[in-house]
Amino acid sequence: LDRLLQNDGQLSVRRTLRIIQQVGRSLDEAHRKGIIHRDLKPPNVLIEDTGRVVLTDFGLARAESLGSQMTRTWAVMGTPEYMAPEQVEGKTADIDQKTDVYALGVMLYEILVGSPPFTAEVPATLYQKILTEDPLRPTKVGNAIPPDLELICMKAMNRDQDSRYKNAGDFLRDLQRYLKHEPILARPSSFLYRVR
Repeated sequence: LDRLLQNDGQLSVRRTLRIIQQVGRSLDEAHRKGIIHRDLKPPNVLIEDTGRVVLTDFGLARAESLGSQMTRTWAVMGTPEYMAPEQVEGKTADIDQKTDVYALGVMLYEILVGSPPFTAEVPATLYQKILTEDPLRPTKVGNAIPPDLELICMKAMNRDQDSRYKNAGDFLRDLQRYLKHEPILARPSSFLYRVR
């Protein structure tokens, strides 16, 4: 997927959304089996010649049934641009399905805008941005981005874990609603939330 995203104009947004949909299905299946991927990113999404999408590289995955036996507390693991705030902080006890949803949101953002929401040459600067800044809304970067798609993206990438989709299935259902031209469930953050 990363190669396709780098080749501007080769894939329509709608086609790429179909790929994200298939990634969401794979991730939803993993979540239902109690597996958290923890390193979701375009290079880990393979697209076969037939068009079938395969989610790969479960090397950092954690089975919820094993809990913290597989990773030390405060260990920072993952690819920085796609890491959720709880990963950046090394709070392994807080890493759950919503952590993978955050990475799905970053991938959707990259599809819409052309780059991840946060980049920096120094990891510490990138981590600081992830922890303290809200991403620039996709519609502020590109006017042709549908507002509903932006809402789905921003809900998935919310810094507040409890404000994200609770799992890949919920993310996927809202994306399917969008693709079917049905009302989505995601709503903008309230004024009070944004002020806080």
